Amino acid sequence: MPVIRRLTRLLTAHLDTQLLIVLLLLMGVGLATIFSGSNQSVPRISSQLANIMVALGVMYIFANVPPHFLRRCFNGWLFWSAKYVCRHRSRARRGDPLPAQRLHLLR
Repeated sequence: MPVIRRLTRLLTAHLDTQLLIVLLLLMGVGLATIFSGSNQSVPRISSQLANIMVALGVMYIFANVPPHFLRRCFNGWLFWSAKYVCRHRSRARRGDPLPAQRLHLLR
């Protein structure tokens, strides 16, 4: 019994139970809405459940990664992606062609 208790404590150490309950309730409402809107389509519900399981798994993994590691890994990535988006957004405002539109102009 102590091994099971220790394993449970290890797996749930970084979980916010109140937030998880609210999230699961929200996901349940979303599933009910999809079930109602898709004419009770079981394949649609099962695919949505698979998406939910993947999302919960990714959230669990990121909850257990130390924040300083995430900051170190994604700091440069976030900077360059934000710079790319801002650069292309400013071009779109000026009316300059975006890279995909430039290829069309070369033909």
